[in-house]
Amino acid sequence: MANNLDSEITKLDWLDENIRNYIQSIYRVQHFYTNLTDIEQLIIIITEECKKACNAEAGSLLLYDDKKQELSFQVTLGPVGSEIVKKEIRLPINCGIAGEVARTKKPLIVNDAKNDSRFFPGVDMATQFSTRNILAVPLIDRQRLIGVIEMINKVGHESFSHEDLRFLEILASWAASAVVNSQLIQEKIQAERFTAIGYTLTVLAHHLKNILTGMLTSTELIEKSLHQKNYEVVHKAWPVLKRTSLYVFEFVKDLLLFSKPRIPKKIYCDLHDITSKVSEFFADLFSNRQIELKIDISQVQEKVFLDPNGIIHCLTNLLLNAGETVPNGKGFVKLEGKLSDNNDLIILVSDNGKGIPSEDIEHIFEPFFTTKGYRGTGLGLSVTKKIVEEHGGKINVISEKDTGTTFIITIPQNNIETNGKEM
Repeated sequence: MANNLDSEITKLDWLDENIRNYIQSIYRVQHFYTNLTDIEQLIIIITEECKKACNAEAGSLLLYDDKKQELSFQVTLGPVGSEIVKKEIRLPINCGIAGEVARTKKPLIVNDAKNDSRFFPGVDMATQFSTRNILAVPLIDRQRLIGVIEMINKVGHESFSHEDLRFLEILASWAASAVVNSQLIQEKIQAERFTAIGYTLTVLAHHLKNILTGMLTSTELIEKSLHQKNYEVVHKAWPVLKRTSLYVFEFVKDLLLFSKPRIPKKIYCDLHDITSKVSEFFADLFSNRQIELKIDISQVQEKVFLDPNGIIHCLTNLLLNAGETVPNGKGFVKLEGKLSDNNDLIILVSDNGKGIPSEDIEHIFEPFFTTKGYRGTGLGLSVTKKIVEEHGGKINVISEKDTGTTFIITIPQNNIETNGKEM
């Protein structure tokens, strides 16, 4: 579209050449302004168009820091386009031509910069550039100073004109508006991020507090019973302490696994060894609540290629979830293993719990999504999915209200071993 407009404007040969250049630049900037979302790229384009239309050797755009009351270079084009300028030079609001424009919020044309008392020579000294004349316009949005855009050295030793100034004011208003809109978006994103972090920390703190409260209660009860030599109570309290210790261990592992990428350390291993270790974790927990744990991996006779520690963690998370949903006394959790027609390993964890509401199914693998309130972190299933996908696999779920839930893990089997990194 911008190219079509350029060609149409070029046909207006009755217009002064400078006016045609101004109009073409305005149309191009308007096109980018409505279609470009990258603020850094947009202000570069605006500065470039200003430099081109004003026929300047160099151009820069400075943003104003209200707290420090100084200007910093965000865009530098032409011979002054030095990273030194952007990184090291800051202009107080009472310094230089740009500082004067920022302080008064009024544009300036200075066609004999070297003999102007307001001229700041620091940029020329840093870049070995010689400034002859300057055109500077404030970036203003709703009476608020945003920054300054300035053109340096009219080509051909000419002077900047009032037409240059009026053109620069038009594009400066767009630049100011673009910067403000970008700042508002960033502030909103930052606020949402802090809100999310605060909520997450609250959830994690409450969850950890609940676990530690159970551990502290069990510890005090065991200590008191040992002092009284009431070993029957000790035997009853010990499984609770052991179970809460497992919760803390799994909670910390979830945090570590969630926080950083990890390459699975795949080896050939026996699936029976993995399921045996998992069932040991839940022996006391399930027996105390009279939950039946069924394991059937008879269809997987050969060794499987995977990261045993990672899969143990996945199964632990799934069994913990299942154990919380099934009823005491008549609940069951089943862990099955089999191979697909193309030799992929399929692991199923099913239960006869209350099921997952249909509206929650699509969210259950999202980080920090939980329906347990402060009793859950929303990390377990997210970490489980992460580990499975790091194996190149996938995890699906089938659930029916008041009937139960089945998680299906599929892990490709191949002969390419990968050396990974420990957490």
